[in-house]
Amino acid sequence: MSVSVQSYVDTYAGASAAGKIRLNIMSGLNLMEGWVNIDPFAGPHPTIKHIPVLQMDPRRLDFPDNSVDEISSVSLEHIPHPETLAVLVEWFRVLKPGATLEVLVPDAEWGLSYWLSLPEEEKWGFKLAAVCGLQNNAGQVHYTLFTPARLKRLFEAVGFSDVVTKLEWSPWTETQKLRCRGVKREASYRSTDNQSELAELGGLSTTTQSAGDDTTLYFLGNPLPNVDYDWIHNMVMIPKWKEDLARLRSEVIHLNEKQTLSSEVTRLQTQENERLALELRSHAAEAEKRAAEVERLAAQLNQLSQAQTRITEEGKVLSAELARYKSFYVRVVSMPFVRLAMKLRRILKGLQSR
Repeated sequence: MSVSVQSYVDTYAGASAAGKIRLNIMSGLNLMEGWVNIDPFAGPHPTIKHIPVLQMDPRRLDFPDNSVDEISSVSLEHIPHPETLAVLVEWFRVLKPGATLEVLVPDAEWGLSYWLSLPEEEKWGFKLAAVCGLQNNAGQVHYTLFTPARLKRLFEAVGFSDVVTKLEWSPWTETQKLRCRGVKREASYRSTDNQSELAELGGLSTTTQSAGDDTTLYFLGNPLPNVDYDWIHNMVMIPKWKEDLARLRSEVIHLNEKQTLSSEVTRLQTQENERLALELRSHAAEAEKRAAEVERLAAQLNQLSQAQTRITEEGKVLSAELARYKSFYVRVVSMPFVRLAMKLRRILKGLQSR
């Protein structure tokens, strides 16, 4: 294992995978956290920036024998047919005894039957791309087909045991997929045990390629002159993907609008809460002022009540004093005058009678 590969494993896979080395081979855009994501056409992911892709030939893995804990791949159909077994042998080599290989490929039986059942005018564009690949770049070409029986035989011929195949539906591409999983039986692959099986399955490629030569692996390594590959890209581009992309963009815009609306609602709620708090503080201050005024008026009322009580007491005293003066007046002043008047009246009456 090279220093750069070891550094990648230590940085992006070892810590999050509890020290295990798990390879996601020919990852494309399907990056997996805690895995070593390998692709011969490595490039930055459009949205997942924190997981880089390790550029490596999937046919020549830069890992020692019996060093990998698990391999996953969703792109075995992107390996040319003559090299399929050689690639599975290479993946078998790096796996530890007891480790697993799991691949997900298009189900050829379903795909071809479905494609042949379509009306002529509907067989092209995405429907053809579902069988042959988009072919809008070097990594999107389907070079071979798999049935459950063939994929199981390939796994077992290489040396995998407990091989299980399962059909499953892909809602994203609206196609049926074939999943195959196998366990490495022993530490080394002994090809002499399976020569007849390998020959029956198609044999290995007899051509040797240098590490940098991919012209036989991907036809776009040697593009034809006067071919408008942009036109091919636009013709083959999946209409449903365009719709999904437009839908996803619309959802992102809608989500951004919802987030903006949520932020605006939060801002308005905060603003309203601040206004209500200000009003509440104003009402509290007004209530305090009114309470102070009530206390002042209550004090004044208490003073008036005390004054009324004092006046009432003083009135009683004055009434008693007046009664006393009235009795004195009658006894001392009024009665002598009354007697004098009566005496004068008798004198006048006597004078009148003479």
